[in-house]
Amino acid sequence: MKQSCFVYRQAGSIEEFRELLFIRSLASPENRFAKTETTKEVHLNIDSYDSRSFHFGLYKVLDEESAPVGYIRIVGDMGRGPLFREVEELIDDHPTALAKSFDVVSTPFPMMRYFPGALVVGAFYRKIKEGGQALVEASQHLLVQQVESASLSQFMVSAMLATALVHCVDVVIIICVPRLKTFYNQFGFSSLPGTYEHYCPMFDKSVVCIFGTQKSLPIEMVDQIHSMAEVFEATGCICFNPTQPNNFYPTEEYLQNQNLLAEVAARMLVLERMQNNQKNLSLRISKRHGNAVAKDSRVGSLHGEDMTKQSTPAVFQIIQNKSYDNINNY
Repeated sequence: MKQSCFVYRQAGSIEEFRELLFIRSLASPENRFAKTETTKEVHLNIDSYDSRSFHFGLYKVLDEESAPVGYIRIVGDMGRGPLFREVEELIDDHPTALAKSFDVVSTPFPMMRYFPGALVVGAFYRKIKEGGQALVEASQHLLVQQVESASLSQFMVSAMLATALVHCVDVVIIICVPRLKTFYNQFGFSSLPGTYEHYCPMFDKSVVCIFGTQKSLPIEMVDQIHSMAEVFEATGCICFNPTQPNNFYPTEEYLQNQNLLAEVAARMLVLERMQNNQKNLSLRISKRHGNAVAKDSRVGSLHGEDMTKQSTPAVFQIIQNKSYDNINNY
């Protein structure tokens, strides 16, 4: 019997996004800002921030089969996400599924619409932007109960931070229930100054606002996050294999089944050329300044559509009788 593994990657098609929406609707049916419309194909649970977001799924892989078992949404203020047009068309086709309280984007992040300390968050956002840094909101960290474990939850957050590094994100903010502060503390997250434990009427529970930066990442995690970022930069995904926890590369068999071998080969060629160009540039600069040895520089992060558009993988059936648990926000 083969050992299953897990792959963290971005939804590359509207079909994959709909599968992740299904997980969202089952994980948090009580969400008061998200109205669910049931169709013959999938439960839709949409808000207006989805079209400007990056949607990452955790997929369980066994032999040639793959199915989503986890989800994280990254909301940026870039205006348009990689599936902008597709999500907007989905919203147009199912207008009753769009949450009325989130039917328009009036703030950079959803938390600014419902978090009682939204004014503090807004001031923090402006300060970060004035400093020339990039900030995103990570929300709806979900895991299927059947696979939920501390190690898998840690992997998802580590992978999220690795992809943030690739996309040149400086700060990540999160709204979570108070009991999860300890979980996120291990990744360098701390309470946003000026905020405290607030009761949130929308969720009928207390929540806290935390943030983490690349600089606040604990030193013992830096090498791991950088390794994961390099794998994501090269392959577009990050693998978690319980028997090989330090090997983040997906197998050739998985890439072949997902029709990603050609794309990964092209990524590797681009990265190799960038590394060679960077080394040549460093050598020229060092010679110009009379240095005997040129220092290697890290390859600049790739981001934008080249990093977010992936070949469309096969769409897999989701078993509707699975139970889900939201380990993050709501």
